[in-house]
Amino acid sequence: MKKFIFGLAIASIGTLSSCIVTDNKKDDILDSIHTIETEIFENTENKIETLKGIELIELYQKWAEAHPNDEQSPKFLLKGADIAIHIKEPGKAMVCLKKIEDNFSEFEKMDCCCFLKAHLYEDHFQDYEKAKACYEEIIEKYPDSDFADDAQASIQNLGLTPEQLIQKFQEKNKTN
Repeated sequence: MKKFIFGLAIASIGTLSSCIVTDNKKDDILDSIHTIETEIFENTENKIETLKGIELIELYQKWAEAHPNDEQSPKFLLKGADIAIHIKEPGKAMVCLKKIEDNFSEFEKMDCCCFLKAHLYEDHFQDYEKAKACYEEIIEKYPDSDFADDAQASIQNLGLTPEQLIQKFQEKNKTN
């Protein structure tokens, strides 16, 4: 009986220590995230250093992969997409958004994610067909969203150059 209790105690300590290691890794990732976020967002010039941005995006992705049930995971991925757009890394932004779409379909900011995907397809990849499909998805799935009206307007202006947009608005103003 003593051997059984001793064995059970050893097994419990092993399990407990593995949880502590996991929590320590979790804390390490979070500490790294917070350190880099502080470095980036305390910059008063509002400019993100590309390498720091990429490092932070990779930490957000690492967190989301390690903690798929954590409510912070899709938020981190959305932040990663935003940073990627800011540092002109649209491919990395799309990866973050697709991870949200694939793994966190009930995320409360899914309408925003769809809109960002549409924006990337339209403005960065010039894939107007996919952009239109994303805009239509927003209108269909999230009709009450603030992004639904923007999506409708974006469909109407899809593929227009800035000059064409200006001309379109000037003509519209003349008729009003």
